Amino acid sequence: MRRHSAFFRFTVRPILAIAMFGLVFVWSAPSVRAQIPDEFTNLQFLPEDISRDSLLTVMRDFSFALGVRCQYCHVGGDGRSFEGVEFHKDDDPNKRKARFMLGMVADLNAQILPSIPDRDDPPVRMECKSCHRGLARPLLLKQQMRLIVDEFGSDSAAAWYRDMRERTPTGGSYDWGEWETNVLAERRRPTWRNRALR
Repeated sequence: MRRHSAFFRFTVRPILAIAMFGLVFVWSAPSVRAQIPDEFTNLQFLPEDISRDSLLTVMRDFSFALGVRCQYCHVGGDGRSFEGVEFHKDDDPNKRKARFMLGMVADLNAQILPSIPDRDDPPVRMECKSCHRGLARPLLLKQQMRLIVDEFGSDSAAAWYRDMRERTPTGGSYDWGEWETNVLAERRRPTWRNRALR
């Protein structure tokens, strides 16, 4: 039973959530726009005079970069539509983390990266997706698998690996190269490597 719950928790649930988000977004685009306010309050990182369309574009980029829906950061509503969502509130810790991380990325782009010796031109700029790659928690493959091994065992991690590699071979969320699993396998018993890569 533990193996099936790990499979559902780490594989089925996130994939279903992303698929449902896409369907809801496409089918309800006109009504969604009607549920989003015309004026915004409590903008602390983004400019107060940002246009509605620009703000929606920025929020949509966040959503896709993390593979989440708007209610990941915003409180209220039913989780399917924007009706009842209280965009101005800071009650969700994910919204506070997002503001912090927006500042972190801005500092990286404005202060840290420009000081790299012989920096490329045009310079590489960091974005949310640079690290998140469609994941709310931007864990590397070996980190995610280590969590599954520690909580559910090697068999569950191997099942998760095979399933995710088949479902998302080119999505960019995980590095399916051999080094990720080799590093993890070197830290585990020898049978782990054989079981995971079959």
